[in-house]
Amino acid sequence: MLPFAALPVRNTPLIDIMSVVVAPEFFLFKDEPKKSQHDFSIPIILGDPQGWDDPVWRFPALPGARAQAEEVAVFLKSQALIGREASRKGIESKLRAQGRTGLIHLATHGMFDMTNPVDGGFLLLADGRWYASEIQKLPLRESRPLVVMSACQTDLSTTIGINKA
Repeated sequence: MLPFAALPVRNTPLIDIMSVVVAPEFFLFKDEPKKSQHDFSIPIILGDPQGWDDPVWRFPALPGARAQAEEVAVFLKSQALIGREASRKGIESKLRAQGRTGLIHLATHGMFDMTNPVDGGFLLLADGRWYASEIQKLPLRESRPLVVMSACQTDLSTTIGINKA
């Protein structure tokens, strides 16, 4: 469950020494990178949610997630939802105001539940746990955004072989 990027190399995290790319296969790199078909001009970017006192887990601040969200926002000339603004209400408000989005970037805590991934696993936001069953109800069918989930345990389902269809 330890991300590759956090592996220590001579007491330094691997991510501080080199770039780490996780890809499904090496042949992914044989072709030139393709231009994205997504419009990232109206993204929703969230990082380092704070304010939720979880009844079961203790979630520390995520200064790296905050920096990541801010860097993505600067790159896309946008504004990130940070700290207490990094909430379900903040995301839903942006979706209502914008009508659509081409990118949702979430840098937060994540928990995976192998026995009940839809109703047990969640991403942590400033106003509580955000379960997959709730995320599925978002009005995203029209815009079909690229979603980046930068959180621990968000990819355990592929690691253990659960079909994410």
